[in-house]
Amino acid sequence: METKSFSVSECISEGWEYSKKHGLLMAVILFGLGIISQGFSSMFSFIGGVNPFDTQEAARQLGERMAQGDTQAMFDYFRMMSATSAGSWVGAILSSLVLVGLYNFALGIISGRFSSLEFDVFKMPLMVYVKYFAVSVITGILTGVGLLLCVIPGIYIGARLQFATIYIVDNPDADIIEALKASWEMTSGQVMSLIGFALACFGITIIGLLCCCVGVYFAEAVTIFATVCAYNVLKQA
Repeated sequence: METKSFSVSECISEGWEYSKKHGLLMAVILFGLGIISQGFSSMFSFIGGVNPFDTQEAARQLGERMAQGDTQAMFDYFRMMSATSAGSWVGAILSSLVLVGLYNFALGIISGRFSSLEFDVFKMPLMVYVKYFAVSVITGILTGVGLLLCVIPGIYIGARLQFATIYIVDNPDADIIEALKASWEMTSGQVMSLIGFALACFGITIIGLLCCCVGVYFAEAVTIFATVCAYNVLKQA
């Protein structure tokens, strides 16, 4: 089988060019998503009886109470963790809803289906959103388990499955297993290049953080376009 290859620098460069034209509005949407997600996280923290800006201190105090034999502290701890987890899940679901549309937009811009960011990019079948979220969770769990196994397996799994979510957006009728298999196949022989690509995207994110922090949202727009460019190269190879 012919080894598939792609240029990390070319994908990053193309992602940057697309972002210069369309990334600003994407960044605004991602910024809004961050604000809303943080709002939900804070709300659930308050429900759990914890100041959202002082969760570490609250956890420390509860730990001291449990060490002293305070049984109520145990129930308070579980309530706090349940509220925090609920906030995280709500944030993850909201992120999936937005990212499906943004990846659909990026795919459409590159293929010519879209010329600008409009509400139509979010008009995807409900099952696409469900499958996208499910694939995100599955790949996250598999990568997490791999990271626990001496780190390297997690990096390998993450590299091989990173395009499964985009495949779902690009192929709305595909099922979860098909998406995972497709990502695994298109990344065959490209693990080292994909690790380099991930490091390049991480570097872009760091640069975004240095730009008064809000630049991280534009950096995320760049990485979305760059990732879709990499996906298109590999799926056609």
